[in-house]
Amino acid sequence: MSYQVLSRKFRPQKFEEVIGQNHVSRTLQNAIKLNRVAHGYIFSGPRGVGKTTMARILAKALNCKNPEDNNPCGSCTNCLEITDGRNMDVLEIDGASNRGIDDIRELRESAKYPPTSGKFRVYIIDEVHMLTKEAFNALLKTLEEPAPYVIFILATTDQHKIPATIISRTQRFDFKRISVANIIKQMKMILENEKISYDDDSLILIALKADGGLRDALSVLDQVIAFNESQIEIDTVRSVLGVVESSVFLNLLKEVLAGNKLCVLNIIDKTLSDGTAITDLVSGFNDYVRNCLVVTAGQQNLYHLDDHSLEWLKTNKSDLDIHDLLRIMEMSLKFETTLRHLKQPRIGLESHFLKLTAMDSSVSISDLLSGKIPIKVDEDPKEKKKTNQIDQTPELVENSSNSHVKKINETIVNAVPEVEKLTQSADLKFDGEVSSEIIWKNWDKIVGSIQKVNAKTSHFLEICTIAGYQNKILNIEVPGKKDGFKIKNLNNDISEIENMFRTMFGQSMRIKFKATNSGSEQKTVKKVDSIKDIKNHPLSMEVLEKFEGEILR
Repeated sequence: MSYQVLSRKFRPQKFEEVIGQNHVSRTLQNAIKLNRVAHGYIFSGPRGVGKTTMARILAKALNCKNPEDNNPCGSCTNCLEITDGRNMDVLEIDGASNRGIDDIRELRESAKYPPTSGKFRVYIIDEVHMLTKEAFNALLKTLEEPAPYVIFILATTDQHKIPATIISRTQRFDFKRISVANIIKQMKMILENEKISYDDDSLILIALKADGGLRDALSVLDQVIAFNESQIEIDTVRSVLGVVESSVFLNLLKEVLAGNKLCVLNIIDKTLSDGTAITDLVSGFNDYVRNCLVVTAGQQNLYHLDDHSLEWLKTNKSDLDIHDLLRIMEMSLKFETTLRHLKQPRIGLESHFLKLTAMDSSVSISDLLSGKIPIKVDEDPKEKKKTNQIDQTPELVENSSNSHVKKINETIVNAVPEVEKLTQSADLKFDGEVSSEIIWKNWDKIVGSIQKVNAKTSHFLEICTIAGYQNKILNIEVPGKKDGFKIKNLNNDISEIENMFRTMFGQSMRIKFKATNSGSEQKTVKKVDSIKDIKNHPLSMEVLEKFEGEILR
């Protein structure tokens, strides 16, 4: 007899033997017990979690001649034939190969005939999401009102691709990923049955690689046994799976956080020279950083990190910043998605890790404002004027305990109150009682002072008029339409304008802009009769400064 792989040899034959799907097996057993079996089911979930196996067990339980506790006996003629796949009443269809409307029409015709030896005709359609739209439509009527002896079981890994009209005619069961602990337990049972020695670390690594699929785990286990028949060891598993040791990722993460570019490049070169694929290195590093992140956040470590990594995290807990790990993982995940499109992946890999080493450490605003973090401002001569306008806007922070430069979050600039910045910039202030006459009399001076803070706002205010000032409300008329460009911009900056007036007059006031819709400006910009007047105009000076221009004539 030819060799059977472990996933077939140890395939569950009863409901209780299906690992990790108790919510499904218990419901189906009770349905059989209470005679409430539906005419259609959808089994959806990841690959290798027991969907097709559960469908076969249900078919055997329904057609078994000697059921035991709502389970198939496994020894009667019907059970043996269904197990071997030769029973005429249980038909398994591959939805990927038989996806057309003609295949479904043939199925509908065969469903008209009663079962030959059992109680039900069971149709198991695997990968049902691969059926065409026309095939689904052809199945609708039969699925909604089948013969009393017909049962449909639709299995799929992509439930969202099944039309809602099909889902509404069936009972849906969502299969879960199998836990690492259950996968390890099942592999131990199989290895003991096969009389093969093993170590726990090897089984943990296989279970993690399986990603919740028991069939995947057993396929890898088969491969490892074929590589070394007598014993399963961790080194053998790493060699078969192409898994990098945790110590490599630990050293890589240490050097990245320390900013040691040369050490990082040496680790990458050695790892790739040992035959590790670039994709395995990147995905393994991302998994490792993720595991460090969840442990740092306080989650209990379950099979993910080795003792050396846990000890390092515990020792450096006070120095590790969760935000740094988050940023490293985010950048690495983005790189992993673009890796397959790179023509020279090694260059991309080295560039990526060099970026990680140059990444600035996170600095909390509270520590910065409290003075715990020393601040050093690198001022560019070209940016000197801009820096003088707004004080306390450092861009770089250098930590004496770290070799690389720390960057302050840009939100620190926003932490400085607007009123404080305006007080430093505005040089025009009024004392005493405020009235509309005083404001209008000094309007040109007010606009000129505002121009030093916001040239755009001063340009729009220059053509406005004062309509009145009462109960600390200043009404300003803006020439133009209600939904015009000028009044829209002024309303967008109204908070900043109110802050400016509060700084100048020493009291709070509300400002309301009203469009005159006159079509002409009531107060025009000062006439310019000479080159000198043009040069002295605030807007001209702003344009000349921005574009480094000069007036020729």
